[in-house]
Amino acid sequence: MARIIWERREHEDHIFWVARSGRYSLRIDANKPGVYRWTIQDVTDHNRYVAGDLAPDRAAADQAVRAALAGLA
Repeated sequence: MARIIWERREHEDHIFWVARSGRYSLRIDANKPGVYRWTIQDVTDHNRYVAGDLAPDRAAADQAVRAALAGLA
């Protein structure tokens, strides 16, 4: 599995993490405490949504992204 390096970003009070893995763009959003929405988009197919869900914390979101990527391979 490819190594994923998350980059933390902030915009006003909004915190999120972004990363790339091959043809996929990854994002974890922290909009509310205890709600971390994660998404995977295929950047070679006009940013087509591939997978996403909610997780209770950032670590769980990271694990869910990695599991989803493994399923896409």
